[in-house]
Amino acid sequence: MLFDLSQLWDAAWWWYLLRLMAYSAGLVLAISSYRDTEMKLQQSEIIVSNSTDMIALLDIDYTYLAANSAYLKTMKKTYDQIIGKKAVSVFGEEFFNKVIKPNADSCLGGEEVNYQAWFDFPTPSKVYMDISYYPHFGIDKEIKGFVVRGKDITEHKRAEEKIKALSRFPDENPQPVLRVSEQGELLYANKSSLQ
Repeated sequence: MLFDLSQLWDAAWWWYLLRLMAYSAGLVLAISSYRDTEMKLQQSEIIVSNSTDMIALLDIDYTYLAANSAYLKTMKKTYDQIIGKKAVSVFGEEFFNKVIKPNADSCLGGEEVNYQAWFDFPTPSKVYMDISYYPHFGIDKEIKGFVVRGKDITEHKRAEEKIKALSRFPDENPQPVLRVSEQGELLYANKSSLQ
């Protein structure tokens, strides 16, 4: 007989069998955990890549590590034309030093930063952007860079400017302009109506 059944009762054989079963169970758990993590990573990537906001990750040397499709589309650049490049080479030295660097330096100091500015993207006209910088912390809790989120608020800014211009109309009007409440109380009078 090639196999003696009495060997099944050998303690060393059972020890190896138990170790193999434990290793197999651990491997199954590790693979399952890896698949769950991979799925969550893919879902996060889908969310970021489908966002209409411009999103990018830069390191502490202002080098692009990642950018979503909205960022690339607005900049009219390919992934390879942005990733690995310094922000100063993308935006130019003057704009980088005047607008981007001071805000990014504050962010790299640990604070979240928000500002609005006009940008000369390769588009037909200037774009007014709402920009936020968020510190990117590594596993060691040290700042490794920052995340940029940019939202085009040009239409909002133009509407705001239009409202502001219209609000000046009564003051600039050479004719008297009065606003009276329902109770007959004078709420507003321009300079011409006071003369």
